[in-house]
Formats: sequence, C-alpha cells, structure tokens
Amino acid sequence: MDNEYYEIEFETIIRAKTKIYNDDITIKCQNMNGIVTHFEGKAIDIFIEEIKNNNILLKNSRFYTNVLLDEKEIFEKEIFNEAEYFYHIYLNCIPYSNNLKNKNLNTLREISKEKSDEKFLLLDVKLNRLKELFKSNKKLNNEIVLLIDQILTDIGILIRTDFIKYIKNIGNSTVESNKINGKEMYLYHIMRNIVYYLEKEYIYNYIFNAYNDLQDINMLSHSNRVCLMMIDFLHYYNREFVKGLGNKLRLDYKNKYREIYRKVTSNFYSDISTENLENVFKLGIRKFTDSEIIYFAIGSLYHDISLLKIFDSVPMNNFLRDTDNNQDLHALKAYNFIKKTLKFKDDISLLVGLHHDYYGYSSNSLINKFSTEKDQEHILSFEAEDIINGEALAYVPSKILEILDTYDVLVFMNSKKKENLKDVLINMRDNLITNKIKLDPILFNLFTNFLHEVSDIKLISLSID
Repeated sequence: MDNEYYEIEFETIIRAKTKIYNDDITIKCQNMNGIVTHFEGKAIDIFIEEIKNNNILLKNSRFYTNVLLDEKEIFEKEIFNEAEYFYHIYLNCIPYSNNLKNKNLNTLREISKEKSDEKFLLLDVKLNRLKELFKSNKKLNNEIVLLIDQILTDIGILIRTDFIKYIKNIGNSTVESNKINGKEMYLYHIMRNIVYYLEKEYIYNYIFNAYNDLQDINMLSHSNRVCLMMIDFLHYYNREFVKGLGNKLRLDYKNKYREIYRKVTSNFYSDISTENLENVFKLGIRKFTDSEIIYFAIGSLYHDISLLKIFDSVPMNNFLRDTDNNQDLHALKAYNFIKKTLKFKDDISLLVGLHHDYYGYSSNSLINKFSTEKDQEHILSFEAEDIINGEALAYVPSKILEILDTYDVLVFMNSKKKENLKDVLINMRDNLITNKIKLDPILFNLFTNFLHEVSDIKLISLSID
C-alpha cells in the first residue's frame, strides 16, 4: 500500500465512525485478489452496510485510512450506554432481522438496568413459561421452539456481558479469581430442562426447514443452532450406540477408517497404533451421560464467546481461513475465560478450547499446552482428564463441535439464503477429510447419518474411503 495509508482494524473503524464522517477520512480496502476499493468518510454508513451484506469485493479485505487514528483517543471520546457498548464490542451479534434486532435490544436494555449479580434472574419468567409449555405439550411446536431460541439468545447476551467485563479487566491481577458464583449451576438447570425435553423429539427440522429468526446471520443465532444441534446429535448418537454402533464400527473399521487414522498420526509425527478401533478411541466408543450432554450443550453456547470480529474464523469461500493462516485465537481466549475466570468444569472449557484444533492443523492448538514427554497411546478420548494429562491427541466432544460449527457456518453464515446441504457436506468431506484430515471421519459419517434421519432431504452417499 501507499506510504500515506495506515492499516486499521475493522473494529477501530466502527469506534471511529463519527470522526471518520466528520473529518471525511478516506478508507481504502484491498481484498485477497488485490482489488482496491475506496470509500470517502461521508460514505461510512454505506461502507459498514456493505461489509455486513458480504459485498463480494470487500470479503477478506484489509482496511487502511489516510489518517493515523489514535484508538485510545477514539475509545475515550465516544460515550456508549451499556446496550450500545455491547454491539460496539460484538459487532457480529447484530441481527439482520429487524424483529430479532428489536427483541435483542430490549433484552440488552433490561440487562443494563440490573445489578451484576441479578442479571441472570431476568431469565426466570421465560424459563417458567417454558416449563409450563413442556408440561402441557408432549410434542414440540413453534411456540416452544421460539421460546427456547429466545432463552438461549438471552443467555448468549448475558454471558457476553461477562466476557466484556473480563476483557476490560484483563490486566487486573485478580481477574483469574473473579468467579461468578452459581452461574454454572443456573445454566445447568436451564439446559437440563431443554436437554431432557428434546430427548423425546429432534428440534433440527424446526430450525433448518423454515425461514424465521432461528436462521439469522449473526453469532448469537449461530451459537443457538450449534447448541441445539449438539443436543440433537448426542441424543441420536446414544440411540445408535444402544442399537449396536460399537460393533458396526469395529466391523467397518479396517476397510473404511484405518488408513485415514494412519494419516492423522503421521500429521502428529506419532507412532500410535491404528490397528483397531480401541487404539484410536481410548477404551473404544461409549454413550454420553445425561450430565455430559448438558455440559456440552452449555459449552456449545459458549464456543464463540470471544469471537468479536465480523468475519473472524468464518470460512466464507476459503475453508477455515483464519485457522489456516494462524490468525484465529478466539478458541484459546474463550478457554482461558471459561477455565480461569468462570472456573467451569473441564468438560466445558476443553470443548470450547479445542473446537478449532482440526487434528493439528491449527498452530494455535490448545493440545500443545498439554503435551508431555511421554508418547500418546490414543488418538481420541471421551475423557477431559486424558487430554489434560497428554494421553490423547483429540477430545471427542470437541471433534463433534468442529463438525457442527463448520456445518452451520457453511449453511447459514455465507449468505442470507440457506446453502444446499448436499453441497456443504461434499465440500466438508473433500476439503476437510479427503485433502487434509481436519474433521474426524467416523464422527463425520455419523453426522451425515444423523442428517439423513432428521432431515427431509435425502442425502447422497458420502463415502470417505
């Protein structure tokens, strides 16, 4: 770029919006293909709107201004109320739907009126209504589904206000002991009610087969969908396990999966034996307990809590863009927040911290933190302690979350129109298993089988042999 221009983060542009407009500061955008676009300062609103609308010329661009902006000065000059400040930090949580935008803004305004320790009590009214609906309805209906989505969205907003407080105090030596008492158990109580009710019926079709606020392109709605998919998939997995999933996988293992797992071990420069299923999965596969499903649902809701940038970690046209160029640290940031500040269970913190590991293809992998001098004996484990003790290379729940997260991003977050599910799955298989093994092949095949069972769309065979 020309010497007169200075590279700037998109968040800084948002913070400096008023200054850019008043001083008519030019913004220069250069995308990955080298195409340059200029926006005059008076067009700042148009620029922001084009970014939000995924203008193809602006995707994955770097931004430059012809004035060196002082971020600290901008930050101190602009005054935000708490609701405005939330979107100042979490730009990617702004809904496209005006209806959803108004609902969430009302939630933010209510939250801003409450004392810190009492904010979560705002959920009680909706939770009590949900319990009433659960008692009076044996089957899911639109009212129940939308209320579950509203409750999850409210939780998503509330937990992000915790993270805002955390990043404000990041330099404070007491930040690690700043536990919010009782929050984990309160969340557990809410999620337990949802998980137990959804054991009777899949919620997938209510989310994916009708256009409504559940399909909005914002990170709160994305986290809600991933959370509900996690619940659905784990219930499906447990049913398949009871039907003899373990025996079927043992029969299929050598012909379908052994060579794939050998490639996984070679990527780690490991000599783990892949001769049988029990070498790959420590002690073989097992069911998930009810408590695990609840904790993994909570973790799924938290998984992008530290994702602040509008495009950060969203693959767009280039799969896993930020992981591949090592710019994405949000999984590690969220792990530290959940583990050290909230002090939640390792099941939750590890699920979040490892959801972009991709079998060692991410240089920001948390697995490196747990590596020990002894060699791992297994590729995968269901137990958090095996990861922490350096006894396995990958955590099964996180490998599931990788699949669900990537699927939802590619289906919903690339455009305002839902993508073709067959094409998404083929792309996931070809780019994330065939070319480079980033997703787990067994869990991916189980996921495609799950979609075949719960979706009206008949999927083609997705052989990964």
